[in-house]
Amino acid sequence: MNFNWGANKQRISAKGHGDVVSNLRERKEGWKYAAVVLGVVSAILAFTLAESSGRVQTILLPYHISAAGSGMPYNVNNLSESQRYLGVLARSDIAMLTIWDPDTIRSQFNHFLRRCTPQAYQHWEFKLPKYAKQMRNDNITEMFFFQGEKFVPPYSVDVEGLLVRTMGHHVLFRRPVQYIVSYAPNNGIFSIANVQAQVKGSKIPRSVLHVQ
Repeated sequence: MNFNWGANKQRISAKGHGDVVSNLRERKEGWKYAAVVLGVVSAILAFTLAESSGRVQTILLPYHISAAGSGMPYNVNNLSESQRYLGVLARSDIAMLTIWDPDTIRSQFNHFLRRCTPQAYQHWEFKLPKYAKQMRNDNITEMFFFQGEKFVPPYSVDVEGLLVRTMGHHVLFRRPVQYIVSYAPNNGIFSIANVQAQVKGSKIPRSVLHVQ
């Protein structure tokens, strides 16, 4: 008597094989779907990271401060405690006033104005652009070779160096000049409150823009 057990066994075996194949296909499709989702998520994260890095604020230090290397005392409420910091800051500020050519004088003076207190800004805002236009038209170039600086209590820095002014290849002025930069606290930083000039060997105060 044959109860077709062999056939049933074959049918069960075939059915089990089909289930296995079906499961494998489902798993394969699932992995494909997961890979697509991960790819999309990775792309979104990469884009977000790129956008975030593009919005990171970059803070540039004046060269003389960056080159100093070590930390410097900084106390905006006590300028005497910040002598070294003010010394290198004064170098940077004076450079904006005294190192330029006809093509850069306007931008240099604009940077200087941004460093001023509101009162000093009002004093310089019309004089500097007028002077810059004159120097540009006359093809004047100015250079300042630093020789040293020292803190002058209570809130000034004495910067000394050689000032050279030329028109083309012709030297108009070449003498040691002393600049005294006064600072004042302004919104948490040291801003320029005043600048005076003195030609070495003379007791007559000079206009910063007309040292001669």
